[in-house]
Amino acid sequence: MPLDPDEQRLIERLVQGTDIDAASNALAMLMERYKRLVYAIAFDLARDQSLADDVFQETFVRLTMWLRRHPDARIESFPRLLAAFVRRTTLELARAGRRLHPLEDPVVESAVVEQIYASELLELVPPQARKVLELTLIRGLSSQEAGIALQLSPQNVRVIKHRAIRLIREQQNRDLAALQ
Repeated sequence: MPLDPDEQRLIERLVQGTDIDAASNALAMLMERYKRLVYAIAFDLARDQSLADDVFQETFVRLTMWLRRHPDARIESFPRLLAAFVRRTTLELARAGRRLHPLEDPVVESAVVEQIYASELLELVPPQARKVLELTLIRGLSSQEAGIALQLSPQNVRVIKHRAIRLIREQQNRDLAALQ
């Protein structure tokens, strides 16, 4: 899905940065438009208003710098890109010494946060492994059926699936360790 034309114009004004007022206005408009999303994700992860405020500011600084360094980046969904930056910023601030909400507390993350996190985890595995996971875990195909669809042996499908799940679990463990 292509970017909304209004978002595209705001991002272009922000990236060009030749007109300081236009860039500042574009940033302010993006911040206003997405502040609820940013705070929702940051607070879901941190459960701390002060940290959520820090994440809000830092996220837009980092995103602006990234957009200016990658002016030709193909952005399919600005909210998804922004959410990924929020999540990473929250984790990095936590690693820098800020405490996040303890994991044993009964916190239910929003569906948005969970979907973004799942997408980030899937990006860790090679494309073929993503396809194997999609066919076996999401669509419910057997190893034999997925093997036929991908022209792989059932044994190869099981090995690829096992390795992909192991990679994802290792990253989850690292992420959980960073939150504690």
